[in-house]
Amino acid sequence: MQPQGSSVMDDDFVLAPVRFFLSPNLLSGHGGVADCEVINDLERAMQFENDQELPAGYAIWRDALEGAVSPFYATPEGQAGRALIEPEGEEVWDARGEFQRELNKKKIRKTITPFEAFWATVAYDILETLQSVALARFVLGKKGEPLLERVFAAYEAGLYPCGLRRDGRPVALDPSALAGFDPTALRVR
Repeated sequence: MQPQGSSVMDDDFVLAPVRFFLSPNLLSGHGGVADCEVINDLERAMQFENDQELPAGYAIWRDALEGAVSPFYATPEGQAGRALIEPEGEEVWDARGEFQRELNKKKIRKTITPFEAFWATVAYDILETLQSVALARFVLGKKGEPLLERVFAAYEAGLYPCGLRRDGRPVALDPSALAGFDPTALRVR
């Protein structure tokens, strides 16, 4: 069976989420997105992202993301998609340069801002999520997977998706609320 999103013509569409990792709009906090609850509190965002016991009306974030990808991750189509997507993911990670080392130096010197500390903590998780969006596009074609496409829309709006309401709306942190907010610090050097 030929995966719906595997033609050469569709590679740009499939890989767009992974390539977005290098976009100046990543964590830029430049706007909202329809169908997304935007929050400004990092502690609350981390609760939504990591806790198993959430307030009423919210679902467990990681379970939702894994549930969106698990139906096709290990299929032959999923394996073929990962063969295309994972090398691209390595390439965009490497294109970021030595940002992790530089941020670790700032931690040691105690000059790291809360925004930079946040970026150092979530960078790899962001890339993994973007790879999941790409994999869904590869396997499912143009329609993608609805939750993952909403998550990608939040990233495109400069937000950090971190939770899920039970009604299916993502919850996203506006990183511009963090002290030391400077999206130019994320630019590829």
